[in-house]
Amino acid sequence: MTWLDAIFIVILILGAVRGLFAGKLLPLLIVFAIWITSIAIAVNFEGSLGDTFGDYQWSHLLAFFIILIVIQTIIYWSAIPVMVLRSIDWRPERSINMLGALFISACITAIYCGLIWRILEVIKNEVQGDRVEVLTGAAGSFVELIEGSAVRSGFVAFVDWFAPPKGVILGCLMGAALVALAVHARLREERVDEEEEDYAGTRDDDSYYNSGDRSKTEGL
Repeated sequence: MTWLDAIFIVILILGAVRGLFAGKLLPLLIVFAIWITSIAIAVNFEGSLGDTFGDYQWSHLLAFFIILIVIQTIIYWSAIPVMVLRSIDWRPERSINMLGALFISACITAIYCGLIWRILEVIKNEVQGDRVEVLTGAAGSFVELIEGSAVRSGFVAFVDWFAPPKGVILGCLMGAALVALAVHARLREERVDEEEEDYAGTRDDDSYYNSGDRSKTEGL
């Protein structure tokens, strides 16, 4: 284990503790679902888009982040997370809320760490290149630091777990679930608006008839 591993472990712990104190399980679940969906799509199509950039170390990584950013931008711009949160009536108990938020926040933080490690891995490969000789100086120390990491494989594997075919299936399921919940929220809002309009119309009618009755009484 290196000092870089210690930093990532501290980041993971801080992320979990942050979720524990925030105690907001439902919003974190939605954020986690969005990350799963966007990563699943990015992992599965980074090769196709990356090949168009040429045969470079960074081509697939660049394609991955382009797809990731585009998918997340579309999801958040469409206000799906807000509509999904409104459509869920379940409110967990405080203990479940806090422990669940701790776990989900740790998973989200692990995703962040995995993405950072993917970047460090590409930088390491770019520095090392096709050299057979052992690197010295700052470049050699950097390569040794990355290769000597004990947590690198775990974080990277957590992100790469969404590769085909699991990623395609899970991404489609999560995406369909998000869309279905968003549609349900929209339909429920429209139904509530219609009920409020009907109620307002009924009150207006009652007010009209009551005012008419008072007029007749005053006339007498």
